[in-house]
Amino acid sequence: MKKLTTALFLVLCSLNVLPSTLVDTLYISNYVDSVGGYFAHYRTFHRIDTIDKANTELHLNENDSLQITIINLDSLTHDFTIDGVLDSNNDIASGDTANFTLGFSSIGSYRYYSSYAYGKLLSASGIILVGYDNYKKFYWNLFDQQSTLTDSIAHGWIDSVPPTYHPELFSINNSIYPDILSDSTGYVVGNVGDTLIIAIINSGNMAHSLHFHGYHVKILNAKINNYIVGWDKDTFPVVMKECITVMLIPDKEGMYPVHDHNLISVNTGGYPGGMITSLMISP
Repeated sequence: MKKLTTALFLVLCSLNVLPSTLVDTLYISNYVDSVGGYFAHYRTFHRIDTIDKANTELHLNENDSLQITIINLDSLTHDFTIDGVLDSNNDIASGDTANFTLGFSSIGSYRYYSSYAYGKLLSASGIILVGYDNYKKFYWNLFDQQSTLTDSIAHGWIDSVPPTYHPELFSINNSIYPDILSDSTGYVVGNVGDTLIIAIINSGNMAHSLHFHGYHVKILNAKINNYIVGWDKDTFPVVMKECITVMLIPDKEGMYPVHDHNLISVNTGGYPGGMITSLMISP
């Protein structure tokens, strides 16, 4: 029996499937930023104890668990929510720290966020990708907001976007084009024939429609519109709260844009701007 157990251990090691625990710490904070000429309030989860405008992306190997510490540097209470994984007993008061140990039942993209309006409506929402261990991975966190609403949201005076919602801030990983090209997690770089995995969530307040120039991608999983799983498309919907994982295997070299097909989404700071990124594929 001992020999069998040892043999199984060696097989699991060789396949790199032994479960482990990712230990990490995220801070919640708030800041005001000028984006494309608009001033707006934001809240984010990040690894450093000073302001970081991008929410940290997390990756776990398949079967791994997550042991995470959340430290709330904001003046308001937040929570740490992952739909279907953690949605109760998860509040963190201002100045407090909370610890969570979590498991994930399937591979794919997940969204963590603060479910308080002054959190989620101001971009306190990030990506967890589970699986796809041996592939190059990228992360696109889509967000939109109307700058003139953010002060009222930040102070808790309103808790939803109104029917007259007219956003002018559109971003990926809280960056607009061309700044996103400096983000190694959002600017996709690879070679012809590579298998590239892109985790996508919609943290915004409206649906988006992503369009790839030059390539089709295969949709591997989707949390909400699961009817799109298996599609091999250059354009697909990303509804509010959606979490999608796609696979790109480039068949030619070149630099190609990816953007929301809604024209207002690509004008933050002037055209081209806003919710645009690029694929840079070498031979």
